[in-house]
Amino acid sequence: MFNVTARPTFTRTVTIQTPEGDGFREDSLKATFRVTPSSEFNLHRVVDQKAFLAEAVTGLDEVVGEDDAPIPFSAELLDQLLGLDNVRLAMMSTYSSAVSKFKLGN
Repeated sequence: MFNVTARPTFTRTVTIQTPEGDGFREDSLKATFRVTPSSEFNLHRVVDQKAFLAEAVTGLDEVVGEDDAPIPFSAELLDQLLGLDNVRLAMMSTYSSAVSKFKLGN
């Protein structure tokens, strides 16, 4: 059975390479994305990744502050994280990988 939904969502672990010292530290968070129909968006022509992700990301989990206390999802938190190149690029990569797999099967 195939369930048709207007704007499906999916959750993926986003792996983030965080610069540290002479190398990188691997961090992760869980993001819930809303699928954008191809009639509204072409993944290969996204000019403003931050604006796209601000619309596509509907939730974040496993985000903690310096005190290791969980930080609840908010538009402000998303904006702060999308301002970091390594986080934004990791989210775009995760979204595009998931959507590409969707498209391969259809």
